[in-house]
Amino acid sequence: MLDDMSTTSSAPTATARPTGWTVPRSVAWFRYGLLALCATVGIGMLAFGTRPADFNELGRAINAGRVTQVVIANALPENATGTASAEIRWHDGFLPRFTTVRQEIPGDEPAGQVVINTTSPSYPITGRIEDRLQEYAGQPLDVTHIQDYRNTTWWLYGWKVPAWVGIGGLLGALLGALLTLGLLVSGPQTLRATRWAWFWAISSPLSPVTIPLFLLFGVPRTGAIEQPYTKAGRLTGGWSFLLFCVLGASIVQNLL
Repeated sequence: MLDDMSTTSSAPTATARPTGWTVPRSVAWFRYGLLALCATVGIGMLAFGTRPADFNELGRAINAGRVTQVVIANALPENATGTASAEIRWHDGFLPRFTTVRQEIPGDEPAGQVVINTTSPSYPITGRIEDRLQEYAGQPLDVTHIQDYRNTTWWLYGWKVPAWVGIGGLLGALLGALLTLGLLVSGPQTLRATRWAWFWAISSPLSPVTIPLFLLFGVPRTGAIEQPYTKAGRLTGGWSFLLFCVLGASIVQNLL
């Protein structure tokens, strides 16, 4: 009888609550907006900027057949004598490149002799620039002469760009860096490196690379459960500081 009256009931088992908090969707939209800003700055540099190169790089590219067309800006006119600062522009693949040369045509010497001094930052060329370039080529080069005295140019991340691109790119880069730092400080716990480690990476001269890397791989996806803070398996601030001090010093030395 007791067995008939007794009933078995199982109390609902309490599920373990997550120890962190769910990453909101707003973080994802904020991250996508910053990535779009970074992409806009990068596309602007590629579309309107030119990357400096060494004159010998141009010679090797012409010799290898990668470059068959060049534009020479602000060279001395035909039959003129004197000195001019000229710029040679070309495309190596899809990247626009340029180098600056100092053209010299003495009045009492023939213009056919060409001399190159590789120790000068602005390479002196005696005579016609296209004659010097033709020495590297196995076939006639397509050379275009233009007069282009653009004084309103900026340098942005080692690229020469028009002034309006430089101003917009600089403002966009500063805004993106500040907003990324805000996400780093007030956003969810970071992945692959601690907050301090990402801070030193974003604050270094490598920020054009480290900021997109942080936005792509340092922020957890929307809906993920943020786990309690732990340094296990992540780059810490001390090692990051040393790493980016060395890399940043190398980058600055190469740019100077």
